[in-house]
Amino acid sequence: MTLQFFADLECPEARQVMLGVMPLLIRKWVRGGELRVVYRPRKAETVWPDIFRKQEVAALAAGEQGKTWQYVDLFYRRQRPEFQRYAIDHFLQAIAVQTPGLEIARWRAERRNPALAEEVMRDAQLATAHGFRFTPAFLIGPTGGHATPLLHFTFTETPAFDEAIEGVLGG
Repeated sequence: MTLQFFADLECPEARQVMLGVMPLLIRKWVRGGELRVVYRPRKAETVWPDIFRKQEVAALAAGEQGKTWQYVDLFYRRQRPEFQRYAIDHFLQAIAVQTPGLEIARWRAERRNPALAEEVMRDAQLATAHGFRFTPAFLIGPTGGHATPLLHFTFTETPAFDEAIEGVLGG
């Protein structure tokens, strides 16, 4: 099954989920092969649209090398207070350099790939279609099947996630 994680890299609540819940879900469900988690950009806290697009494309560009989660994790660990214009090129580059195994020249080239900017827009449309106005937000369902919103969850504990996952597995 797949859990889709809609987040803004500058969102402090999404940071809490990434650093609190995700490691537990990975340990319990992902490593066992029962769950796949997909990162989906959704503008919520980033004030400037150009910065939002650049920071999210940078994360997706790392994903072209299978490093989305490592990049996103490092970004959240270095997240600064909201409403500052910090996620600019030198910050994004520093995250990339610190991402283990990321080929920087390839990452830079991928950041110019228009398909990644289109993916950011498609994810925003998907979030809007499901009524997500804030981040974090989640869709859960069978991989390739119908996904439904996970409406109740906490930022630091897994019971609501576990219950939803068990419900999909049992159904």
